[in-house]
Amino acid sequence: MNFKLQLVVCPSEGNAPTLEDVFTWSREDLSLASVGLTLAESKELLQCLQQKMIGQQIATHLQLQQPVGLRKKGSYPLQLKTLFGNVSVDSPRYYLPPSETGPKTFSPLQHLFPQHVTPERLYLETKWASLIPYQKTAHLLHDVLPLSAKLSGTTIQQHLHAVVEAQEKQLPQEVAPFHGVCQRDREALPCPDRPLVVGLDGGYVRHWHKKGCFEVIAGKSIPAEGGAKCFVQEVDAKPRRRVFKVLRSQGPQANQAVEFFTDGAAVLRSLTSYLSAESTHILDWFHLTMRLTVLQQYALGFAQVDTAGEKRCKTA
Repeated sequence: MNFKLQLVVCPSEGNAPTLEDVFTWSREDLSLASVGLTLAESKELLQCLQQKMIGQQIATHLQLQQPVGLRKKGSYPLQLKTLFGNVSVDSPRYYLPPSETGPKTFSPLQHLFPQHVTPERLYLETKWASLIPYQKTAHLLHDVLPLSAKLSGTTIQQHLHAVVEAQEKQLPQEVAPFHGVCQRDREALPCPDRPLVVGLDGGYVRHWHKKGCFEVIAGKSIPAEGGAKCFVQEVDAKPRRRVFKVLRSQGPQANQAVEFFTDGAAVLRSLTSYLSAESTHILDWFHLTMRLTVLQQYALGFAQVDTAGEKRCKTA
């Protein structure tokens, strides 16, 4: 039995659709191992389909957006790193009118694709690289997707850092209060059922490329409804803004009660201040017990001193 997959391209209204053969495969004996698509066939199928779709999209775009009055310099290969493999396309370049300043040539695809990695691929790389080692992420993506053999843990690390730096630039500056809603508007809102519980703790992590350590904060936000969120962040210039962004992502109301559980460290206490008008800072039971134990030992020491002093007075 032979199978053939064809791609029908409908450019626009009034134009006849075009038909292209994408993939063909055959099956002889039916068994558990030969039923349906294999992993290797699915990778090859997706890669062929991606190549033809992108080729048709770019050809149509260049035909519609072709510069008028500009002389063509030539073409050069442009490689797009997509979720279903690397796709090479011809990128034309045109001469611009002569000027003293500015570029001398213009490439439509270079302006259309400022970066050559698609957002979906960056999403999967950064998602798994934040959970497992970089090289393990590369192995995982190689197992399920038709990616290039050049994808390595170092490449994923570079992509992850580029995404983080882009998000850092979008993060607003720190402000003193994060309430944003007046008391009258908060009182008009319905009362939430249960508070939002946030646990925070800090620690020091060794810097492997530089001498010394840096401080990080780990936390977990548990809303009344929905899933909890865990986060880890560095103590930098915008720590409160980052925690506030995590809380806002869970959709609480302006009058949502928030309970922060910390070990009482000064960094964590300042981190939770003015994040919410209905916030409460609570010392967790472990560190509360530690402080009570220290006070108890301190009181026992006073009792022993008083007993010894009383005996000396009686003897005298």
